[in-house]
Amino acid sequence: MKTTVVCLSLAAIISLSGCSSASNPQAETAALTAAGSWLSLVDEQKYDESWDEAAQIFMGVVTKEQWTQQPFSAWFWALQCQEQ
Repeated sequence: MKTTVVCLSLAAIISLSGCSSASNPQAETAALTAAGSWLSLVDEQKYDESWDEAAQIFMGVVTKEQWTQQPFSAWFWALQCQEQ
């Protein structure tokens, strides 16, 4: 159940991120910078910090405890399995 909710949340975040208008390049640049910074935290396995910096929609679906106790690779693997 948790995996499904996380997968759906990530899918929503990804699909909604494509809704921004290219008419505001500064906002797009800021969003890309923020996303890159967040992914760097995840890559560095700083899960506490990455949860603190996550989007509200993500925080509403995944608790900090869930995010920090389950390795990120498990979340990614679950997402990959859902896509197949």
